[in-house]
Amino acid sequence: MKNITIAALVSFAFACGTMPSTTDSGVVDAGPPKFDTADKVFNFLEGKTLTMEGADIPLAPNGFNRNVYFGTNTQCYNKTVIKVMNKNFVTTSNIGTWTGGDGGVPANGTVGSCNTAMAFGNPLSFTSMNVVVENVKGDAECFDVNVDYGSFKQEGRASINADRTKVNMELYFQNQATGHRCADGNPGATGVKVNTFALTFDSVQKYAVTQ
Repeated sequence: MKNITIAALVSFAFACGTMPSTTDSGVVDAGPPKFDTADKVFNFLEGKTLTMEGADIPLAPNGFNRNVYFGTNTQCYNKTVIKVMNKNFVTTSNIGTWTGGDGGVPANGTVGSCNTAMAFGNPLSFTSMNVVVENVKGDAECFDVNVDYGSFKQEGRASINADRTKVNMELYFQNQATGHRCADGNPGATGVKVNTFALTFDSVQKYAVTQ
């Protein structure tokens, strides 16, 4: 990043309607650190617990409508917790309760209803083998993410809220999506296709950040 003189910073601040604060010693306080590199993003995430539940669960996790039955791949969730350890994800998902059909085993593609408030069965746990963060834009306004769990892989984009209380991840199963990277827009941007079909539902998973 190019060095910017204090005068230039002050001029920019006036243009934006803000002024950088100064300490008692007169030194300019640049505010909280920016997460503008992959290492800074990982340093923030390390040791944190990310939790998605309730209204933070999107209608289409991984790009698949949670109300549609896809057998063991049905994307109906009650809660997902990710613990970030040593630059990897230790993920536990509680499945939601899907209902529909005539009471028998439904055919794939059957439209029913996902109750995200009611857990069903045993939690599923996965530990990643590798997580790659790259192409960081601005102050973690968007960064590309690849997650390798061994038995399956996810790819997409993510962001960290300015107040550092939420991580937003828009992930899809490997090689199934296009238009899902930061070069295409920030998480939630339009233009994503899943298996060649235009995505018309929200797929951004919102995770509350805690220690």
